[in-house]
Amino acid sequence: MPGEIGQRTKVVHVAQRDRGGRGEAVAALETFAREVELECNRTEPVMRTLGDLMDAYVEHCRRTGKRQGTIESYGMTTKRLTPALKTKPIVKLTAHDLDQFYGEPAKTLSANSIRQTNAVLRAALAQAVKWGWIVANPTAGATPPSAFGRTERLGG
Repeated sequence: MPGEIGQRTKVVHVAQRDRGGRGEAVAALETFAREVELECNRTEPVMRTLGDLMDAYVEHCRRTGKRQGTIESYGMTTKRLTPALKTKPIVKLTAHDLDQFYGEPAKTLSANSIRQTNAVLRAALAQAVKWGWIVANPTAGATPPSAFGRTERLGG
């Protein structure tokens, strides 16, 4: 019976013809391969939160020789995260969650600070993909403020 331990299973994915092309097919294949690899190597599911990831990423940056000022700025990014976002499991984090978060600090932070926060989150979540903690980076679909958006802060 397919799906039993030791049995081979054939999985077929049919790409939609009206979108993408070869590049999208290659990206879909890479994502699928990571999903299969994660499933094969999974021994016990670990629910890592965004806060856990940020702590691990800052430590990783420290070990790999990033400048102290850079590491401190990453720490400031972690402080900007809301408690709800910090405790959210990264496997459940969506671009929509990030877009909602980007709207919250817009009341007190400049668009540039929010873009910097997005850049750090994007790098940390990309590292989580490399570590095999998640399959895809949710910041890819998120929309931080544009570089040429408003010129003044709201709420102050």
